[in-house]
Amino acid sequence: MGSKYKYILFDLDHTLWDFDANCRETLLELFDYYRLGNEGVDFELFFQNYIKINREVWSKYDKNKITKEEIRAYRFTRLLKIFKINNQVLAENLEKDYLYSCPKKGRLIPGTIELLDFVKKKYGLAVVTNGFEKTQREKVKYAGLDNYFQRMYTSESCGYKKPAIKYFKHVLNDLGLNKEDVLVVGDNPSTDIAGANKAGMDSIWVNTQLFESSESHTFFAQNMYEVKEIFINNID
Repeated sequence: MGSKYKYILFDLDHTLWDFDANCRETLLELFDYYRLGNEGVDFELFFQNYIKINREVWSKYDKNKITKEEIRAYRFTRLLKIFKINNQVLAENLEKDYLYSCPKKGRLIPGTIELLDFVKKKYGLAVVTNGFEKTQREKVKYAGLDNYFQRMYTSESCGYKKPAIKYFKHVLNDLGLNKEDVLVVGDNPSTDIAGANKAGMDSIWVNTQLFESSESHTFFAQNMYEVKEIFINNID
């Protein structure tokens, strides 16, 4: 396949921005600051349960089953209850501090900068994310990604969420492009890849966790280095 794309649409969390690593670093800081170890809480269990809860609430948000406010009111309240800590003030402080600190962490998925340095020479680049406007812009800024992307499309700015076809139509209309002109790169088969399929766009599924999915995709990669190889060998 020759190069036919004008724009590459990148998901952010778990695709470029290393959510688990940045989340872990933030939670460890908060764990120590609030001395949760003194409450008999094990950090590894604290971290793993947060990841599980956060994944669950975001899955519901992507399906329009809960709101942004409900995500933020629920996460740490539920997490603390697992450890039999019923302290709403502490839950609210953890959420507030987490939202302040985590987006300012800058760890990226290995291979991200090498890939972006390669593709920016030939394509327009945009972020497509279901994350919230302020938070996602901070992530891009503090991770040093803002010089790579001409546009960012969040669920808040678009008024729709991936995988809705209206989300991708909004992006195409704003860029003045046709569906054949863009390639979607993302880790989530239920939002990134399913959305690309609904909109009739090509996609690269970056399956770092080796999830199983029935969603079809144009290209498959297990890491960002393989994504770069796809561009070298199959597209450029």
